Amino acid sequence: MKAQTVTKITSSDTRIIAMLQTLFWIVSLVVLVLTFVGVGTTISSIVSQRRNEIGLRKALGASSRAIGIEFYVESAIYGLIGGLIGTAIGYLLARVLCVSVFERAIGFNWLLWRWLDTQTRARARS
Repeated sequence: MKAQTVTKITSSDTRIIAMLQTLFWIVSLVVLVLTFVGVGTTISSIVSQRRNEIGLRKALGASSRAIGIEFYVESAIYGLIGGLIGTAIGYLLARVLCVSVFERAIGFNWLLWRWLDTQTRARARS
């Protein structure tokens, strides 16, 4: 076995970590683009399937803006629900993998929850 200086080991570890971070960013961007394509396809499908309903609403006097807002709100609700479900599933998978691989539990930093709790308590004191 050959002895190496600590700085040499640290620099190689830092380089590997930087490469892994770059890989994770690339994978995240690809997933984001594919998600946008999937959402666009889903919305196009919904609009084409509900063509008769849109025509009826327009015949009854609904504006294009009102119909568009309905679709945007519907998309936002689907996105919120999907995001919450995806976050929960991702957290559970990460927790299972962490326990099985590293034999220790992970914590989840609920920053938003803590911020809301702090704001609520501050208002209650006022």
